[in-house]
Amino acid sequence: MTLSSAEEMLGSISFSSFVDIKATSQQENPYTWDISAQFIASSVMSLTLSEGGGSEIEVDGLRDPIGIRMNLGERSRPRRRVVRPYSNGDSNYETVHFVNVTSNDSSILFQMNATDSDAVFSVWVARGRRASPTDYDFLFTVPHPPLDDTWYLDDMERRKVENELANAGEGLADELSHSVFISNDAVRMLGLGQWTLVVKQQVNESEIVVPEVTTRAYDYQKRTTPSPWQYAQLHPYSMWLTTVACLYWEDTLNEWTTRGCKVTPASNSRYVHCVCTHLTSFGADFAVPPNTIDFAAAYSNLDAKLRDNFAVLVFVCSCLLIYIVVVVWARRKDRQDVEKWGVTPLSDNVAEERYLYQVTVFTGMRSSAGTRSRVSLVASGDLDDTGVRRLTDGKTKVRRPVSSISCSSGPNGRDLSDCNEGKLIRWLLFYL
Repeated sequence: MTLSSAEEMLGSISFSSFVDIKATSQQENPYTWDISAQFIASSVMSLTLSEGGGSEIEVDGLRDPIGIRMNLGERSRPRRRVVRPYSNGDSNYETVHFVNVTSNDSSILFQMNATDSDAVFSVWVARGRRASPTDYDFLFTVPHPPLDDTWYLDDMERRKVENELANAGEGLADELSHSVFISNDAVRMLGLGQWTLVVKQQVNESEIVVPEVTTRAYDYQKRTTPSPWQYAQLHPYSMWLTTVACLYWEDTLNEWTTRGCKVTPASNSRYVHCVCTHLTSFGADFAVPPNTIDFAAAYSNLDAKLRDNFAVLVFVCSCLLIYIVVVVWARRKDRQDVEKWGVTPLSDNVAEERYLYQVTVFTGMRSSAGTRSRVSLVASGDLDDTGVRRLTDGKTKVRRPVSSISCSSGPNGRDLSDCNEGKLIRWLLFYL
């Protein structure tokens, strides 16, 4: 933490005794009862000034702001992702990264490191559209000198950031030289929503080393000479992208707010550096957005990608076709199972009859257990019987392991019997 001068913080107030400075740092956020506490991802730093008698001195509206470093916990630190640029034989090999900004107080922080320390990249930034070399809002070159573009900082704020860099090690200076920082002033100026960052390695076509045999080759299938861009040395890079904000605890409102605080470009993967014009408890928001798919890049030069990966395309289409065939076949079998195990009414049932009986026929699992014969039954009671009833619904045949059929009858039906007629009379019948 870098304080302002005593004259700036205390003004013209005269004290007969000493001034007590109280600074605390807490890993866990102690102010969690408001919904705004969900945005705090760093440790909470508190600083107060008090007179010798114990009364707190209010410090606000400082022209020379206070520099504050808020450390990020292990769970809040960004995770790097490796990106491998790909060229389809032309110069369109840039990669696109997306971030959604939902607050005017948020800044955008993008950091990248290439496997080759000598590689130079161009980063185009735009809001609400896909950035390109001809259509962008901001342009950065990575690596770059730290603090080479700080138009959003006044002289006092820039001095605090310079002091932070002077006290930091060489590793931090190298990380900041490979970082892209979009301040919340730029976010307020251009608006909220989706921002895109397009990254492209700077490669001179005349410096690409092409094998001698390739320069004389001719691709008769494509009717073109192989492009030298497919031999460009495109270096992978690791990156992380986040939105970050500085907040403080407002005692009167009982909420976390951003008034008087600003994120500086000295922020990095280990801590967030802020400058604030007042004293209180401070915290930082550090939100890493999920990865998104750049469909514009995925579908660019689609014909060339399909030619280069024809075997993969055939394999994927074959798997999809087999999957559709299996799904259709399985669905038909499911419908057949419902018909086999369901209860079906006899074709000669009469709706006015008062008594209903369910007849279940148990045959066997062997292939010849069923029959194609015309099967009939008579249900007999003390007073009457059903007469000869054909055991069919007019659609299915009794040749399944289990068949359930609903039949109607007069009163007091008790005994069941069966008779077969027609061809293929043989029938394995366990019981009814």
